[in-house]
Amino acid sequence: MMLSYRGAKLQHRRWIVGGAAIVVIGIALTTTPLGDWFATLSYDVPFLLRGSIVDTNVVVLLEDRASLVALGEKSWPPSRSVQARLVERLREEGAKLVVFDTLFRSERPGEDEIFAAAIKRHGNVILACVPEVSVHAVGALPGAQFAEFKPPTDVLRTNAAGWGPLLVRNMNNSYGVRKMTTAWRGMNAAIWLTAQRAGDLPAGAKPDAERWINFYGAPPALDRLRLGEVLQFEGRRLPPGFLRGKIVFVGFDPSVTPASGARDLFATPYTRFGHDFAPGVEVLANACANLVRGDWLRRMALPLQCLLVAAFGIGSLALLIALGTRRLIFGAAILFMLLLAVALLLQWQFGLWWNWLVPALIELPLDALLAVLCPCLPRVAFISYRREGGESFAL
Repeated sequence: MMLSYRGAKLQHRRWIVGGAAIVVIGIALTTTPLGDWFATLSYDVPFLLRGSIVDTNVVVLLEDRASLVALGEKSWPPSRSVQARLVERLREEGAKLVVFDTLFRSERPGEDEIFAAAIKRHGNVILACVPEVSVHAVGALPGAQFAEFKPPTDVLRTNAAGWGPLLVRNMNNSYGVRKMTTAWRGMNAAIWLTAQRAGDLPAGAKPDAERWINFYGAPPALDRLRLGEVLQFEGRRLPPGFLRGKIVFVGFDPSVTPASGARDLFATPYTRFGHDFAPGVEVLANACANLVRGDWLRRMALPLQCLLVAAFGIGSLALLIALGTRRLIFGAAILFMLLLAVALLLQWQFGLWWNWLVPALIELPLDALLAVLCPCLPRVAFISYRREGGESFAL
């Protein structure tokens, strides 16, 4: 199928107008929310095609229901004497840093002093808070929103190495988390404080810069331990030296429901491909490992993305027209594989991702369609042997 051929000039005009329209569509999908679905999938696909990275020096420790029941704990969070016992064991095992994905806002006399003493002996424990937003209405009018960080209790806060907010933000409707939050309203997040304390932040790194999480694999990608393994009861044992020099994030297992009833399971790039949701503490640990290793992801600048979209739209159209309809499918497949290879190389080796599926799934099929409707026709020569009437009569 092709449009009626009415001369080379019209065919060239169709190529120019059609190519320009395809480029405009590609740029519109790259720069507006209309292309968000393609953008998130562009971010997710390279993770699926990459193997897991396991050597991160960050460990997730889950306070699971079985361990808490064995300790006689009926609810979550457990008593602070249990947390003190845990910190002591982590100190003995040589854990470099301990980060609690748990709030200690309310005072518990007696327990606080025991826990604070264990925190002080360790010397590198980071505590957490979360922003609490309240609305103050004025009469019948909606009021302004105020965010307040409620810190841990005084005795815990003064003995800790630092405290900061636990922030898992920029979620989509399926609780998917892709962007890292290291600061909010002028306060550095707990993961940023942890990376600072570890002394592994790259020189000149700023907490308010845009960063995207470089997930190391489908959950559980990071080393994951249970409370019973660290406290070594019920026959569960920790491998000797396993925690030495490690950063340990302490949180609760999804089987344990927090007192607030808040959801603490989040989608990762692997979730859309059938893998489990990740506990919030594992998302935070993954982001902290990015900061420590300096391998977080960056999104390509929008002008450069638009330039690549325009160049690919024009270049692929010219190539497909030159190849002709017989080799069009082969050419389109080669272009798609080349685009995928470039996207994987940028994300895996340079930590840079972009909305590459717009040119791959939108521009390339439209270019192929235009090349079929308006092909480059071969020149036809006509030879006449007529002797009478002259040249004009023969033509």
